[in-house]
Amino acid sequence: MNRPEQLSISYNGGKDCVVLLVLILACLPLWAFSSDPNPAPSSDSPSYTNKTNKGESQPPIPKPLSRPLQAVYIISKQPFPEVETFVEASATEYHLDLARYALPMRPGLEAYLSEKPDVKAIFVGTRRTDPHGEFLTHFDPTDKDWPQFMRIHPVINWHYVEIWAVSHLHSINYRLSTTRHSWEEEKEEDHRCYNEKLANIVSVHPPLKYPVL
Repeated sequence: MNRPEQLSISYNGGKDCVVLLVLILACLPLWAFSSDPNPAPSSDSPSYTNKTNKGESQPPIPKPLSRPLQAVYIISKQPFPEVETFVEASATEYHLDLARYALPMRPGLEAYLSEKPDVKAIFVGTRRTDPHGEFLTHFDPTDKDWPQFMRIHPVINWHYVEIWAVSHLHSINYRLSTTRHSWEEEKEEDHRCYNEKLANIVSVHPPLKYPVL
C-alpha cells in the first residue's frame, strides 16, 4: 500500500479529473490515518478515537493531511487560456502541490519523477470510452519503455451521466471560469464547449469537432 507522499494525480482541469480529485480528497485523510503504522497520538494531542456520550467507540476522526496532494499537469502545445486560468485557480482552491511541464507526455513524466522520486502511483481520470481506455483496469503499471509508476483509474467504468451527476450534486466547479453564477448561467456555461461540439478543450489548435455532441 502506498503512503500519501507516494501518490499523485494527473491533473488538467477537465471535469473527469476534477471529480476524481474531489473523491480522492474526500477519502485520503481517513485512509492516511488508517494506513499510519504508528497512529497513537502524543500526550499533548487530541485522541482520534471518537466516543459517544454512552462510551461507544466510533470510527476514528480523520487527521488533516500534513501536506498538499501532489499533482502533475502536462501542458498541451497551445492550451486554451481559460483552461490555464482554471487549472491555476483550482489548484489553489484544492491546495494541490502542482508541477507543470510544457513537454510531451513521456518526457514530462520523466522530468516529474526525477523531481519527485518518491511518487510510485498516479491517479488518472481516464474512463472506458476515452482513447486508450478500452482495456485498462483500475490498476495498470506503465509500459516498460515509459517512466515506471502505477496508474490508478478509479473512474474507469464511470459514464458521462455519473460525472455530471456528481458535479452538480456536490456543486463541483469544473467550469472554464473562476466565478460562480446562477444555476441557469452555470448550466449554460458548463455546456458551452459541448454546444459548440468541441471534443477537445485542451488545445486551441485544432479544436476537434465531435458530431454526436
